[in-house]
Amino acid sequence: MWQRSLTLALEQQGGNTELVSFSGALSAEYAGDLHFGSKTLNDSEVKLALSHKRGELSDALYQHNGSASFLLDIMAQQKFPPFFLSYWSYDSTTTLNSRIELGGGGKIPLWRRSLHKCCLSVGG
Repeated sequence: MWQRSLTLALEQQGGNTELVSFSGALSAEYAGDLHFGSKTLNDSEVKLALSHKRGELSDALYQHNGSASFLLDIMAQQKFPPFFLSYWSYDSTTTLNSRIELGGGGKIPLWRRSLHKCCLSVGG
């Protein structure tokens, strides 16, 4: 079943200093069986999140950043379920124009029939 969320915020103040700030976030999450034609991936999860913030104080940019993330957790309750993730972010106020992180790995139970899992990931 898909779950979605959208958040938007705008702030504007006047006076001795002018402040204008905007932020937004969008997320979507799916948990259940994924179907790809005749293939079914039981008990899988997909998560996507996006965010952006921008703020100006007296016409000077003090905040301009955002991020996007994606997670695919295939057959989450198996003995060694694989997962893949990616993350992209930027922050022009700190000269971070773009950072991309990719990874993948597997999870193993910490003990028999445990819901707690230990993750081993490889990425860069």
